Amino acid sequence: MLNLEFLRPLDIWSWGGLLVIGIVLIIGFRSIKTQHFVRFLFTLRLGVFAICLALLSQPKLTVRNSETHVKKWNLYLDNSLSMDFHQNFSLAAVNNGITELINEFIRRDIDLETFGFSQDITELAAGPAIEAVGSSTNLGNVISHINALDENNYSGAIIITDGQPTQGTNPGQLAVESGIPIFTIGIGDTTPMVDISISSIDVPTVAIKGDDLTLTARIASIGPVESRVSIMLMHDGEPIGSRFITVYGQNSQQQVRFQFTPQKLGKNKYKLVASSVADEINIKNNRQDFEVTMLKDRYEVALVTGAPNYNTTLIKSLLNKQSRISLQHFIQKNIEFSPPIKMFWETKYDLIIFDNFPTQQPSRQWQRIFARKLSAQQSSLAWVIGPDVDNNNGQPLFPFFHLRSIGDIVAEDKTYNWYFTEDFTTSPLAQGFNSNDLSAASQLPPITPGIQVESLLSDMAPLAYLSGPVELPLIIYNEQDGLRSFIWTAPGYNQLHYKLSGTKFSLLAEQLWTGIVGWLLRISGAEKLYFRLNKDVYQQGEMIAVTGKMAEKTIEKSPDTKAFIRVMQNGTQLSTTELEYSSEFERWEGELWAAQPGQYQFEIVVDDGNTSDSQTGMFSVSEGQIELNKVFVNRNTLQQVADNSEGSYYDWNTRFNLNELLEQEHVTTTSNQIIKFGEEYFVLIILLLFLVIEWIIRRRFGLQ
Repeated sequence: MLNLEFLRPLDIWSWGGLLVIGIVLIIGFRSIKTQHFVRFLFTLRLGVFAICLALLSQPKLTVRNSETHVKKWNLYLDNSLSMDFHQNFSLAAVNNGITELINEFIRRDIDLETFGFSQDITELAAGPAIEAVGSSTNLGNVISHINALDENNYSGAIIITDGQPTQGTNPGQLAVESGIPIFTIGIGDTTPMVDISISSIDVPTVAIKGDDLTLTARIASIGPVESRVSIMLMHDGEPIGSRFITVYGQNSQQQVRFQFTPQKLGKNKYKLVASSVADEINIKNNRQDFEVTMLKDRYEVALVTGAPNYNTTLIKSLLNKQSRISLQHFIQKNIEFSPPIKMFWETKYDLIIFDNFPTQQPSRQWQRIFARKLSAQQSSLAWVIGPDVDNNNGQPLFPFFHLRSIGDIVAEDKTYNWYFTEDFTTSPLAQGFNSNDLSAASQLPPITPGIQVESLLSDMAPLAYLSGPVELPLIIYNEQDGLRSFIWTAPGYNQLHYKLSGTKFSLLAEQLWTGIVGWLLRISGAEKLYFRLNKDVYQQGEMIAVTGKMAEKTIEKSPDTKAFIRVMQNGTQLSTTELEYSSEFERWEGELWAAQPGQYQFEIVVDDGNTSDSQTGMFSVSEGQIELNKVFVNRNTLQQVADNSEGSYYDWNTRFNLNELLEQEHVTTTSNQIIKFGEEYFVLIILLLFLVIEWIIRRRFGLQ
């Protein structure tokens, strides 16, 4: 259908112009009727003027096209694992029923598109069927897919499922926004099996000795059950608390709390156990193990100074900055100590630091007594060489630090530059160091060499060297048989603080010392992260919850700090999930989903932009694959989806009632194609063509 209209009607002047053109055209034709090419030129010129004059009225041509087509339907098939575990409906029978439904669409010549869904939606090719291999069910994702359809092109959507969403948004609420009716067909037993399970445990992963901890657990129950259940908290096989709650079934959850105080340092193993009820189908999920790592509230540190020097004040100041360190300082005066050295031998220390000690060679008896003390108390050792220590008087301490002398190969009265190795920033001693900054070795203050030694342990390479004629180890750290040790081999540690003041390395001495002491006391390094998964064994499609925090830090979440968990299997990375920091609970939290059965490794990484720390572990996904408590039809959810979208719900046995609603619906769509001549390129081309033709004719006949 064509419709021509003028957006700007011609006024009297335009009509007058057209009249003049017509009169001139008639008179001109009569006067030059014998000269045909001149008449042709005259006609071309008048045509150009006529077109230009017509364009002043802004003519618009509307071309209307109508098209009629049949509306389509979408069919969504639940491909999650639970579809294969319904006792009254075999997977083969369900697929046969789906084929019959599809054949009905074909018989009625209705266009049908078929999709499968679990955690994602995929379009199915010919011969669609349910395979029941998906790990979880995101029914809300299906409703969102339907909401995005054009209601002018679709008559409705059909969802065949057991209605057990395990992730995603509430499907019933989303169905309100649907522009087409949704018809749901429910598969499964109408009565759920009875089951009690511990659905979640929330308790700190790390705490300080003496802290009271609160455990919050959620106990889920399904099926026709209303019974009292005992919940027991156990530690090392012994009960430390119990509660009684009443469970009501119907997917309800009850919350129970325990307050307890771990007594043992290190990892404390606990178990939460819920008693079973009659006819319960699965008692494995009635218990859950977890760990809480207990750290010391105070660390006993001894500082033994052979002779006070410039390092002494700095070391003591840095130790006093750490609130959890209880420091005892022993200063040697001739052969006596202040306070008396008897206190040193009688006290158990977590860390012993030698500062400019010994200034004279200790006796063999001193060595034997110290060796027995070290073996019994498992203390860590640090040795900061001072100006009064040399290879001779320091020789008795070499075995405790796994050192050997390499002789006096560098002049002791000269200063030398020094540098950190590439391994330093990835070592457990590094605290907030940037490898690019530490590469500027020329900015570090030159120092004189002290004792000239090397480590006996080949797997613990030095982290810093003096750059003399021969490179000498400056920082050596060792760990042997669980005992940790550290040595700074030169007397100038204090220069890191005083000579670098006001530079970008002004905090070098403090940062380095914090890393050293943290590693020696086992409160940093490999033990810096305290994360855990909520369980060690999962069923396929079950949610994995991750929580944790960092020791020795009250984390202020900055934009640069990120945490994530990597999941790997046989060395191949499968997924990465970012964790979110909860300011309310001061911890990192995250969720992911158990995949196919098997053994998996995980790595949790916290990166603040300068340094990163990681923790590794393992978990397994069992062959059981799914929670048996999900094997029933969730009729309430499916009925809500259908009602909110003006559709209908059908049980599987009554699915053929849907055939009564299947009929071809035709829809007519109209499209308009608008041509505004004043904006079209072809009009300009016609004008130019007229002018070019006129120019060619004039040139040919010699007209100017």
